Amino acid sequence: MKKVILCIKSTTQEQAYVGGVVTIINDYMANSQYFINKEYSLELFDYQMKTCETSRLSKLDNIRYAVRQKRELCKYISHDSNTLVNIHTSREFLFLKDVLLCKAVVREHKIPTVLTVHVGEIGTVFNRILPFKRMCIRYINKYINRIVFLSDNIRNQFVDAGVDPQRCEVLYNFHNIPHISNAEDLPKNAKLNLLFVGAIHREKGILELLTALKKIDKLDYHIDICGKLTDSSIKSNFESLVEASDGKISTCGYVSGIEKSKLYKRADVLILPSYHEGMPLVILESLAAGCAIISTKVGATPEILDYNNAIWVDVGSSDQIAEAIKKLYTSPEKLLTMKEANKQKSMLYTIEDNVNCLCEIYNKTFSDR
Repeated sequence: MKKVILCIKSTTQEQAYVGGVVTIINDYMANSQYFINKEYSLELFDYQMKTCETSRLSKLDNIRYAVRQKRELCKYISHDSNTLVNIHTSREFLFLKDVLLCKAVVREHKIPTVLTVHVGEIGTVFNRILPFKRMCIRYINKYINRIVFLSDNIRNQFVDAGVDPQRCEVLYNFHNIPHISNAEDLPKNAKLNLLFVGAIHREKGILELLTALKKIDKLDYHIDICGKLTDSSIKSNFESLVEASDGKISTCGYVSGIEKSKLYKRADVLILPSYHEGMPLVILESLAAGCAIISTKVGATPEILDYNNAIWVDVGSSDQIAEAIKKLYTSPEKLLTMKEANKQKSMLYTIEDNVNCLCEIYNKTFSDR
C-alpha cells in the first residue's frame, strides 16, 4: 500500500468559511475507501499556527507560517519510498509558498510531489507575485513531478509560460452532495426558483445578478442566495438591492450538507455570473441536482458544458442575465430539457471516477522516479 499525504492550508475556525479546496479534501478523506481500492492510503497534513487567531494575517505572519509549515511537514514525512506528497494550492503568495514547499520536500526527502492548482487563470495565480513567475516555472520543471490543473485552458496557459507539458495533468472536480428523499423537499414558492451559491463577493458577479433581478421584477420568481459576505466593499449595495426585492430574495448565509441539498433540489436554475473560476463545484452540484444553468464562460465551465446545459452570459452583463432568466421563464420546455440533460451530464463527474483518475496520476508520478 502506497501512502499519499494531502497537504493544504485550510481556514481556521475563526475564519469560518469553507471554500472549494477544503470541500474537495474533506470529501477525499471521507471517501478514502476509493483510494484504498487503488492501493493508496491517505493522510491529511493541515498545519495551523496556534498563534494565528485572525482571518487577516500580516506579511510577517504569512512568512512565519510558511517557515513553520515547511519545518513541520518535513518532520512529519517519513523517509519511505512509497510516500507521495500532494499539495493543494491556489493563487499568489500561497502558490509561491507551495512551489517552494514542493522544492523543500524533494530536496530534503527525495520523494515525489504533486501540486494541484485550484485556480482557472494563470493571471490570477501570478497576480501580485509576477516578479517570481520565472522562478516558479523553473522550480516546477525541476522539483514537481506532476502539476494538476482544473481545466485544459489553464494547463495550456502554463505550458505556454514554459512548464514542461509532460508534467501537466487535467483533472475536473466532482460533485458529492448528500442525497435527500422527496419527503425532505423544500416547498416550491414561485413559478421559477433560482439559486446562487458562492461567496458574496464582487468577483462572483453578485451585484450584476441582483441588478438583473430588478429588471425582471414583474416575473414570478424567487431566489435563494447562499454564501457568506467576504467583500465589505459591496455590503451596502448588496443589502439595499436585497431589501428592495419585496421578498423575492432570501439570503441563506453559508449552507452545507442536507441544507444545501434541499436548496439545490428546490431550485430550477443555478446562476453563476463569476468573473473567474477554476472548476466551480456549484456547477457540478447543480448538474447532480438537475438544475438548468446560467453562467459566464469561466474556468473549466465551457469545457464541460455546451448550449444544451447552460445559457452563457458575458462577465459583468446584468442585461444578459435578465434575458437568460426570461428565456427559461417563458420556455418551460427548454427549462425541462436542460434540467434533464444536466442530470445525465452529472454522471460523468462522480467522486469515484475522479479518484480513479487521480490515482492514475499518482501511478505515473511514482513511475517517474
